[in-house]
Amino acid sequence: MTIQVLSYLKPENQQIVENFFLLERKLGIDQRTADRLRELESTGELTVEKLESEFLSPPVKPLKKVSVNMKPIRQWFSPTATEKEVQETIVAALKLYFESHK
Repeated sequence: MTIQVLSYLKPENQQIVENFFLLERKLGIDQRTADRLRELESTGELTVEKLESEFLSPPVKPLKKVSVNMKPIRQWFSPTATEKEVQETIVAALKLYFESHK
């Protein structure tokens, strides 16, 4: 399969793919990857940097919910603080923190 995939690419791109997948990382090339390699070549995007971002980066799932153990942060809140008050305070504190670390 690998030889067939590489034969469709320009010689300079064959070298990039061979080095990236076979020599440096010992990765296989399936049909889906081969199709993507052809797409990248056709758009002029077949570079090592693009291969790294396409084939090595894990998918990022958006964060939906975070749970926080109240024990270490209880000292900062009154015993009667509501969940909403705690959330608002944490959001305000994070905003200040990140604004001061720009």
